[in-house]
Amino acid sequence: MLAHFRGAYSLHLLNTVCFVSRLSGLIAYAGFFEICKPKKGEKVFISAALGSVGNVVGQFAKVLGCYVVGSVGSEAKQSKGQLN
Repeated sequence: MLAHFRGAYSLHLLNTVCFVSRLSGLIAYAGFFEICKPKKGEKVFISAALGSVGNVVGQFAKVLGCYVVGSVGSEAKQSKGQLN
C-alpha cells in the first residue's frame, strides 16, 4: 500500500493514507453513533459494507453487539471479504 520511491517510502503518500484512514473512521463514528444511536441487539444494515466507511461501521456494530447485515456491489467484491 505504501509506494517505494528511491529506496525510501514516500512520506507524502504515507500522510495521505493515514489521513484517509482517520477520515473514514471519523465519518463512520459520527454516522453510526451520533446519527443512528444504535443499541445492543438491534439489526444494522450496511450498504457498501466492504468500503472504507462501511467496514468500520460494521466493526463498530459488531463490538456494540448488533446483528450486522452488509451488502456489496458484485460477487467479485463479495469474494474479497466478509463481515464475520
